[in-house]
Amino acid sequence: MYYLCALLSPKWYYSNMVARSNTAMLQHVHFYTKYKFAKAFLYILYKHTYTQVHQLVDLFGMDDIICNRRYEVISNLLSLQFKFRIYVHVCLYEYTFLSTFSSLFSNAVWCEREIWDLYGLAFKHNLDLRKLLSDYLFEGYSHRKDFPLSGYIELYYDFIKEVVKYREIAFAQEYRIYDLELT
Repeated sequence: MYYLCALLSPKWYYSNMVARSNTAMLQHVHFYTKYKFAKAFLYILYKHTYTQVHQLVDLFGMDDIICNRRYEVISNLLSLQFKFRIYVHVCLYEYTFLSTFSSLFSNAVWCEREIWDLYGLAFKHNLDLRKLLSDYLFEGYSHRKDFPLSGYIELYYDFIKEVVKYREIAFAQEYRIYDLELT
């Protein structure tokens, strides 16, 4: 297994963090792989005799604006037979497509929709990339680091007409540019 993992994931480490409970010890292993090999790597972990990770606990995204590859998709996998977790980290650029994991894990469709809605990272062959947590008229991706803190329109409920409406935001003061250099 380690040979196959070394082929697809040149950077991996065994974490020192061990979660202890009364009956078992859960161990954590982190793998870093390229986006081209992510689905093949998860397939090996799913089918291999010594891993048997048949549960995708979570699939989540992370935005690191400082790094060269800005986005990271992390898969949290669980092997109940061997009582350990595997975290698979995939680093992405902004406009790269990651293959869908829904052929291996059925709950990946929902997590991929969430990542697409919040970060704008698209998945190939996922036919259900709709808005999940944000409004359909909402433009942009709210969990990106470059997303503005205040927008130009807001959503509110009109109690008189009993409908949801949009209106432009009225700012109390104009935008100012502060020059902090002493003259």
